[in-house]
Amino acid sequence: MEILSQGLVLLIAGMSIVFMFLAVLVFVMTATSKFIPKFNHILPDDKPRKRPTKAADSASDDIAIAIAVAVAAAQTA
Repeated sequence: MEILSQGLVLLIAGMSIVFMFLAVLVFVMTATSKFIPKFNHILPDDKPRKRPTKAADSASDDIAIAIAVAVAAAQTA
């Protein structure tokens, strides 16, 4: 019976330690998320790059199709 009570104490102690660690972790993450944006002007995020337009994609597709047709024509000749 003594081993069972020791196991129960160990279970409660372990779960309490994990709960306290997670509570501190949530507190630190919340505080950090409010603290960090105040210093965003020192190292601002990069501006998002523009995606290439569809015209450039279709031009490269046209070139690839022309090359494929030329290769096929050269193989049959």
